[in-house]
Amino acid sequence: MGLINNDAFEASNGVQKSGTYISFNNETLYLRKLNQVLSVPMPPVPMPPTPAPAPVPAPAPAPTPAPTTDSSSSSSSSDPAPVDPAPVDPVPVVPVVPVVPVPEKKYAVNANYRIFWDKAARDAGKSFMELRSVSAEVLESALTTNLYEVLYTELKKQYPNSVDELTAR
Repeated sequence: MGLINNDAFEASNGVQKSGTYISFNNETLYLRKLNQVLSVPMPPVPMPPTPAPAPVPAPAPAPTPAPTTDSSSSSSSSDPAPVDPAPVDPVPVVPVVPVVPVPEKKYAVNANYRIFWDKAARDAGKSFMELRSVSAEVLESALTTNLYEVLYTELKKQYPNSVDELTAR
């Protein structure tokens, strides 16, 4: 299985040719798991309730002086100091953990491919003109498919004027 590239291909040595043959030619496929970094918002950390301050005792009322008959002095009443009401407990913080869907794992598949002068040169066992590499990302669910087809699809994007060898006959 291979592709026939109908575009003018220019090799690294400057040679130009249309109708070159592109094939994996028994190359090894390499598969590696991609590292995925998920940014998951962290829930707020509950703070322990702060202890209520101890109530301050009210000062004892001052003794009232004995009444005098002197009209120049006025009687004064001393009111007791106001007492602070009981402290209110703060409402505890309850963390809300968001539900984050876990994306499907991704893998990178890559392989070298060879560019031959044409299909006849490849079939005759002649040397290739150039060796290049192609890669693609696949989801874990696609690992059971033909990974060579995934890479051929990627090659067709790089060589849009190519046709499958099987349909060119």
